[in-house]
Amino acid sequence: MYPYRNSAIRVLSSATEKGGTKTKKIAILTCLNAAGSCCTGASCLAAFQNRSGAFQSYQGEELQLTAFFHCNGCQPEQSLEEKTDRILHIRPDAVHLGVCTLKKDGSRCPKIQAMAGVFRDAGIPVINGTHGSPRLENIGEPIP
Repeated sequence: MYPYRNSAIRVLSSATEKGGTKTKKIAILTCLNAAGSCCTGASCLAAFQNRSGAFQSYQGEELQLTAFFHCNGCQPEQSLEEKTDRILHIRPDAVHLGVCTLKKDGSRCPKIQAMAGVFRDAGIPVINGTHGSPRLENIGEPIP
């Protein structure tokens, strides 16, 4: 058990109800390699704030960005499990996979796919994309 977890969950849980409407909790997963080379997260955050790209379906809804996190690249599986466990305890209403999680051929690496599978298995929808990109097909749709 992580020592900070209980207090963090209380804060996130208390922010989910505003004026009788449920605030949807959103997490964004990005690629560690892209974050280290070219991704700043700015386009993901702009799309979230402006309800554009994959966030168009949330028009008029209260949203809270509860996590903006990276895959672990080729780090040990233990740290991958710890990270997914932290997100599972936040219990977002959806996890969006950033455009940077796509390889040049349009596929996603096994680490990203494994993390997405953990969230789907827990009943958390995994959504394709954040901001628009010519490389991204089916933006805003759930990934089966």
